[in-house]
Amino acid sequence: MHAYKILLYILYTAELTACICGFASWYKWKGSPWRWFSFYLLFIVLSEAFGEYTYRYKLSDARDFFFNYINIPAQFFIAFYIFYRVGENKTARVLPLICAGIYITSWLANKLYLGQQWYSLSYTTGNLLLLVLILRFLLALASSKEILNFKRNILFWICTGWMLYYLGTLPYYGLRNTLAEKYYDLFVSYSYVVQTLNITMYLLFSVGFLWSKPRSAYS
Repeated sequence: MHAYKILLYILYTAELTACICGFASWYKWKGSPWRWFSFYLLFIVLSEAFGEYTYRYKLSDARDFFFNYINIPAQFFIAFYIFYRVGENKTARVLPLICAGIYITSWLANKLYLGQQWYSLSYTTGNLLLLVLILRFLLALASSKEILNFKRNILFWICTGWMLYYLGTLPYYGLRNTLAEKYYDLFVSYSYVVQTLNITMYLLFSVGFLWSKPRSAYS
């Protein structure tokens, strides 16, 4: 079996594992946004199943529409929603809303004016906005007393997973068309890295669900 295909099946297993861990810890996260995050992981699992189905039956138009118009925007919006929900003051909650507005604007501008190039630019915009929110959280965590219990903070594990994946894949998706057309060997090699980062992200999600505790349990 091709090595990339093996990584793909490992990724599916990691996504399913994260989803199961989320629902297995359902009662622990009462009243928190992490219950919704479990449903998001279920959405990811079902999305992968849909992607496999459309690939097998050569339904490329349906596949492209779903991932470009639904799946990828959903991943950014759930991240913005999480940061909005965990915000402890007005400023912390306004910033994710601003990021969501900028992302929507870039998505629409790409779609209306840039044709086939819209995907890379809107993805890059969403990626950079998410990294701003992640770095803001990590810096705030590092300067607070909660750093002593960072391993019990689920957002630490989620943000670590996001940062590794989105920062590591920014050049890949931002320059996807150029890499595929002019530097195909590099594009293929980078694809393996992307899958590995993706697997790592979902494994960190699993650790976060199982190891972390609601803030009231350690604050």
